[in-house]
Amino acid sequence: MKKLFFLSLVAALALFPLCGMSQIVKEPTTPHPDLAVRAQECVRQGSNVLFTFLLLNNGADLSYKLECAPGGTAQIVDDLGNQYHAMVYVGNRQTSFFPIATGVPVKVSVEIRNVASNAMGFPIIRLSGRAFNANESYSPQGDVTFWNIPIL
Repeated sequence: MKKLFFLSLVAALALFPLCGMSQIVKEPTTPHPDLAVRAQECVRQGSNVLFTFLLLNNGADLSYKLECAPGGTAQIVDDLGNQYHAMVYVGNRQTSFFPIATGVPVKVSVEIRNVASNAMGFPIIRLSGRAFNANESYSPQGDVTFWNIPIL
């Protein structure tokens, strides 16, 4: 009887996520048709969390502006409802504007500071972005958005 109860409990916990986030997988979105993104990891480092992803340009070379600053459309919310702003890094350099060559992946890191110690993940990480081509014309403002990112 105890074994059956234990197995039932394990099955129930597997069906209902502990962190309160939806387990529905949604593909990340980008504002530019030639850009693709892929989440890599989201790791706690003390009181901060470092979220990394790859950005790949499948079109002509361009420059990209990506930020998570107050007053814009950017939004980072943990599973407890806390909202955060973040610093964007390309390589080891803090920046919001960087070039993306055709076919070359660019590693982007987002440092989210002072994350609640009991937060298990982020239902949404939305960064505001804009692409600029060689002629200095740009695409409309758009967001790079990730959903249901667990903190490891």
